[in-house]
Amino acid sequence: MDLGSLEPIVWGIAGGVLGELLNIFDLRQKAPSDWPQWTRLKSYWAITAAMIVAGAGLVILHQRSGANFQNNAWLALNIGASAPLLLRQLSAGPSKPSGPTDPSRVN
Repeated sequence: MDLGSLEPIVWGIAGGVLGELLNIFDLRQKAPSDWPQWTRLKSYWAITAAMIVAGAGLVILHQRSGANFQNNAWLALNIGASAPLLLRQLSAGPSKPSGPTDPSRVN
């Protein structure tokens, strides 16, 4: 892997950091003593680090699939930021179809 292919990975990590910072953004107006308990848990920060690394992983997957990040740091940043959202949706399982389950019960 050459230096040029490492730059998008760094941008992916930066995107993962930005995405995770949004999770705690609302705490900025509270005193640290009023922050939720989960902010003090090592497991929360370990999962946060894993989500950031997942952002880099998604960028690597895109690179191996032929995506070209030459002069497109924004794309790598966006992919890195989307990692937590994507993994959250995948872990939630398939969504339930909208609409009535019984067609005879349509209004």
